[in-house]
Amino acid sequence: MKKTLKIIGAILIAIFVLAMLVVLGFKAYDRIKYDSFYDHAEKEFYIPGLDEGFVPQGFEYMEEEHVFLACGYMSNDKCSRVYVISDDGDEYYYTDLKRENTDPYLGHTGGITYYKDCAYITGSDGIDVFDLNDILDPSIKFTYQRGTIDTFGIDPAFCYIYDGELITGSFYKAGDYETPVSHHYTTASGDTNKAMMVAFDLINSTKVEYYVDPKPVAAYSIPSFVQGVCVTDDGKLILSTSWGLTTSKLHVHDLDKVFATTNSDFAKTALGLEYNIPLYSVDSSTFVETIEAPPMAEEIVYLDNKIWIYNESACNKYIFGKLTTGNYLFSYKY
Repeated sequence: MKKTLKIIGAILIAIFVLAMLVVLGFKAYDRIKYDSFYDHAEKEFYIPGLDEGFVPQGFEYMEEEHVFLACGYMSNDKCSRVYVISDDGDEYYYTDLKRENTDPYLGHTGGITYYKDCAYITGSDGIDVFDLNDILDPSIKFTYQRGTIDTFGIDPAFCYIYDGELITGSFYKAGDYETPVSHHYTTASGDTNKAMMVAFDLINSTKVEYYVDPKPVAAYSIPSFVQGVCVTDDGKLILSTSWGLTTSKLHVHDLDKVFATTNSDFAKTALGLEYNIPLYSVDSSTFVETIEAPPMAEEIVYLDNKIWIYNESACNKYIFGKLTTGNYLFSYKY
């Protein structure tokens, strides 16, 4: 009996040592492969909800409240939720999302932003609107969808507010996430983009539903795999791109050059409008550089001269990020 127990003990120890070696191997590989990223990055705080089935997607910062808004769906088919996280990550709480008819809201929640009392979250048919005050109140455990903003055929994967406009865009990957052929555009530089962003004016008036003018004012032709966008203080447009276990890439573009490349006819047809709006091209002619980052980067925030990168790799659905640094939100000095 003692001999059997010794054998079992030795096996358990061997399994433990092997598991530790695997973890250390993953960490070493990650640190070596993304050495340039970590040399310029800071570990900010632990991403909440990862061990509860939460899959991180959308990310935004509220300067007025000094908190982050972070949304995602649940891999266990519970309500999608929005986390409110203090800017140091020490405190957080979440609000469950529900449909107008009180059914659980199970949307992918790829992006989140806000204006006035509206929280804008990307849905399957447009931008879904929720009550921001409910989300910011820790005593309220769930909030109902107020309505949806039409995005004119764009299946929104992310959203962002810039220069008084609500901007949302699609994610393209051949075979898995196709976009309408009418959205495919060959730019003046010869690049073929198969995804688009569309922009709406924000109106500071309760007479306009959800403060968003329903008529688009501009569109952007963008590359594939875009998960999020932000604009730096010096006018750089950054696209967060990722897919699966491949290296995430933050593509930096010169916004002045983006605005210099326009087509006034394409967007009208692509979006089914009755009037022309400018189409701006994000392509090789506007490209500045690429920053490589660990896999599964989602939405990004530009804050304090750093790019804050939300990541889904350590959720229970994918797990592997738990073996590297995916449990944490990192910021990249830019």
